[in-house]
Amino acid sequence: MIFVLPSDKKVIAYGEEEQAKAEASADSNVTAKKGSWGEMLSKPYRTITITCLLLAGLNFYGFQFFGGFVTTYLREVRMFDGATIGLIFSISAFGSLFGAWFWGWAADKYGRKVNAFGFILAGIMVSIFFIAPGDKVIGGLNMLAILGLIYNFGLSSSAVWGGYFSELFPAHLRSYGAALFHGGRI
Repeated sequence: MIFVLPSDKKVIAYGEEEQAKAEASADSNVTAKKGSWGEMLSKPYRTITITCLLLAGLNFYGFQFFGGFVTTYLREVRMFDGATIGLIFSISAFGSLFGAWFWGWAADKYGRKVNAFGFILAGIMVSIFFIAPGDKVIGGLNMLAILGLIYNFGLSSSAVWGGYFSELFPAHLRSYGAALFHGGRI
């Protein structure tokens, strides 16, 4: 993997400039500022903190809904057999695999906000998934498998949100920002 991953030695995260200046200054008695959840919910950061939590919550809700409920839906409502359901989910999983690579590249190249398009794409695809005909075949694959593939491709755009959430806050709150991604599971 070391030969595939790009070097991050030249990347400067939000707030690192100030931290480096503080460390280099002659006044070494200055202690690093500590963050808290109270500060994350204080006036300057409250809106972005709650927005990040809601976005992460919707992401995990969507992931669990599709992964947990759709198998029952396909068997009970659409009357698919186990082999067809397995095929639909196997093809869908490839969307996550390739989507994570694509959205990571896109976030590095164009910025973290571009990944919002993946989240929008996932919402559109899952909406179409539930109204699409189950007997339509495109290129030898069930249409629902293709829609699931595109859905998972879009949903995997959230893979960069932990890093993005941390970059929205000053250096002393960065770890709390990254934790907001997992706060959506609550």
